[in-house]
Amino acid sequence: MTKLGEPTLIADGVAPAVSEEVARRAGLAPAGDGGGALVVLIADVDDERLERALTAAARACVEVIDRDAADAAAVAARLSAEPGLAVSLSTATGHATELARLFVEALGRRLGLDEERRQAVELAVHEAVVNALLHGNLEVGPLPKETVEDFIAHCNAVEARLTDPDYALRRLEVRASWDDGRVTVVVADAGPGFDVESLAARNEPTRKSGRGLFLIGELAEDVAIEDGGRRLVMTFRR
Repeated sequence: MTKLGEPTLIADGVAPAVSEEVARRAGLAPAGDGGGALVVLIADVDDERLERALTAAARACVEVIDRDAADAAAVAARLSAEPGLAVSLSTATGHATELARLFVEALGRRLGLDEERRQAVELAVHEAVVNALLHGNLEVGPLPKETVEDFIAHCNAVEARLTDPDYALRRLEVRASWDDGRVTVVVADAGPGFDVESLAARNEPTRKSGRGLFLIGELAEDVAIEDGGRRLVMTFRR
């Protein structure tokens, strides 16, 4: 039996040997009576599995990427120690699932967000996730022009990177924490980052690029770019 308040681990779609190794490496106990914060390990992720994990009263949802138990254990140990709600997925999984919608729906249920506030948070998180996936982890630039040829080239570049494990297996992380008045959502990627000062100087709503960050700034009470452009911190009123 687990001790009251001890982080526990459950798995969905993960081989028992892998989940057991993750639990051992992360110092997590198997889920049982009296368990505290849950870490849900997932693999072969689709929207249904991700939604199930996010509605399991979990503190953290962690994808086991390429059967790498050591990597998953390190992420699980770190996220289980942080209050709130967190999900860590591969770039390929983040691209293939409705991550922003499912994450914010789970967050909204926990916090009792009204529909207008939930939609605003979801839109901002969606923009942040798209930026982290495409420009961060996949290192694909924005469309230079709005022609059919440019759009096709852009799509081909994204698909090519998604078949390359050096890009597709990079982690994407979304975390939320809150108090009585505000909720903070952090979206972090594992890409090379960018020149924050240069982006801020040219981030105007009339530009083809940078519109996502401008929209996030309109929706959130406060926005901060950290870790050399690899982490976006958004704060909203509840």
